[in-house]
Amino acid sequence: MSSWQAAGRAIGGRQPEDMRIRIVHFPGCPLVDRLRSDVEVVLAGLGLSAAIEEAEGSLPSPTLLINGIDVTGQPPGMSPACRLQLPTTQQIVAAIHVAHPGTGLMSGGFRMSATTGRPPGTTP
Repeated sequence: MSSWQAAGRAIGGRQPEDMRIRIVHFPGCPLVDRLRSDVEVVLAGLGLSAAIEEAEGSLPSPTLLINGIDVTGQPPGMSPACRLQLPTTQQIVAAIHVAHPGTGLMSGGFRMSATTGRPPGTTP
C-alpha cells in the first residue's frame, strides 16, 4: 500500500468526537471533489461538524471511510481502481448514524429536496 498523505478540515456545526471521516483516493481522481461536496452537504444537513481527511492509498478511488468502514459496504482490501459509483446520500447518512448514533438521523433529522437530492438551501 502506498503511503498515506492526510489533510483534514472541519465542516458543519456540532462535532461528534468519536467519528472519523476519510476520503481515500489516487492522485488526480476526478471524483474526489464531488464526493467531498456530498459529504459536506450531508454534514451541513445534519448540523454536524467533522474533519474530512483526505489520503492517497491503494483502494478503489474515491473511497469514503467512516470510522474505517467503507460506507458502500465493499469488502476491505480491494485493489486500486476508479470507482464509478459514488456512495449515495442515504449510504453516507446511514454510516454517520452507525458511527454517531446520538444524532437521531433515522428519525427524520435530515431533509433533502425532492428535486435536487440535497438539503434545502444548498447548491451543488
